Amino acid sequence: MGSRILLRQIEDQIEAARLVLHPSPARNGRLSFPHRSAHLKEQAPSTPNRDMKEAAPQAARSEDRHLLAAAIRDLGLSTHESLPGRQTGESGSYAIPVVCDGVEAFLKLAPQGKSLVSERAEREARFFRELGGLVPLKTPEVLRIESTPEWLAIVLRRYKPLPRFGMWPGAMRDLAVRQLARLHARYWDDRPFLDRRPWLSRPPWPADPDSVKHSLASWKRLLTDSHLPDSSPREGFELVVRLGERLPEILSFIQAQPRTLCHGDSHPANLLCDDNEELVWADWHEVRRASGPEDLAHFLTRCTGDGQLVDETEMLDVYTGELRRLFGPDPAINTMGRAVAAAELLSVLVHWPGYVDSSDTERIMRLLSRARVLALRLELQ
Repeated sequence: MGSRILLRQIEDQIEAARLVLHPSPARNGRLSFPHRSAHLKEQAPSTPNRDMKEAAPQAARSEDRHLLAAAIRDLGLSTHESLPGRQTGESGSYAIPVVCDGVEAFLKLAPQGKSLVSERAEREARFFRELGGLVPLKTPEVLRIESTPEWLAIVLRRYKPLPRFGMWPGAMRDLAVRQLARLHARYWDDRPFLDRRPWLSRPPWPADPDSVKHSLASWKRLLTDSHLPDSSPREGFELVVRLGERLPEILSFIQAQPRTLCHGDSHPANLLCDDNEELVWADWHEVRRASGPEDLAHFLTRCTGDGQLVDETEMLDVYTGELRRLFGPDPAINTMGRAVAAAELLSVLVHWPGYVDSSDTERIMRLLSRARVLALRLELQ
């Protein structure tokens, strides 16, 4: 009986997560794109039968319900029926609120065998095992990491979520940027440290030729196939397509920067708060060897896409000021403004096409407007 009740609780949590992630097929206020763009990071095979495509997620949810119930039972955890679980959009793992040895916690569970999902989960687990106590940031307390042939589980202490970035006080914004700079400064061009950890070296995104080719084809398809409400979005799409032909030039600004340890998914929603009001940096499934400006640019891109007002000049000044304070002048710092702009523009060109068709018109307009500003800053128009 207990297992049946637990399974019912997990089913309720997954259904709540599904409703949050996919609330309704209605597309009011959104641009209509006849050909849905596939997610660039894990492209699903095309299926001519629409019913087959819609049936697959239901089958996966049924399978994962039993997997989650078994994992929670085997780990000796308990759940709160009143707290819905969610399937994270980027990592693909399930995040379920649980109690672990009397501690309020989150279970991050990734099914084994799903290449991209399990690879991200393994990377995050490895980060916590090898680097979690070394990085100059507060990271979630790890209560348990276990794996079986069926799943990999990471149990972390639960922390308080922060409000939307626009509601953060200026001191908190500056602190987050300074902490990001400290992470990058600690491993700035530290090749021995980075070379000893090949698992931090990811495929050459966003310079990966296949990703670039697919992204630019998606932008062109959106330009020709979308039903645009007026001429303004079309002009923005045309600009993005033209900028796609100058990717080598854009990449050159980034490639000139030293490599370091990067969070890889730095944005306000991945920052939490502990009982002492200290920032906690969560979700390390994209940790990687990259350049600092790429991390900062990702932060800015997510804020812009979510409609948050960001003083990017101030954020860049805080970031570079902290780097100079920590290790003095460096030629790379003097060109960092352009590197951040290039990394943010590259994210718009290569990363965002897979999300555009699920975004509302306002967000799309913000991204296209942002691309124009960044192109002017890099003198690419």
